[in-house]
Amino acid sequence: MTSKSEVSRICKELDDVVVGFKERPLEGQFPYVWLDATFPKVREGGRVRSMALVVAIGIRKTGDREVLGFEIGMSEGRCL
Repeated sequence: MTSKSEVSRICKELDDVVVGFKERPLEGQFPYVWLDATFPKVREGGRVRSMALVVAIGIRKTGDREVLGFEIGMSEGRCL
């Protein structure tokens, strides 16, 4: 079983990776950008609720796709 301190350490490392991803510079052009949302269940304040996870996907001229960013919020409109 993993200790609480080990879980906290792992989460901190993941937080750093996520911040690095979200703050990275985007290079090149994306002629097309799609926004899509899904509604995963998340535990917050001792309750389980649906939250909006919005993902932005850019399409390059070559057809290659890249996740540009993401955000989670109470609804799709509050993520944007």
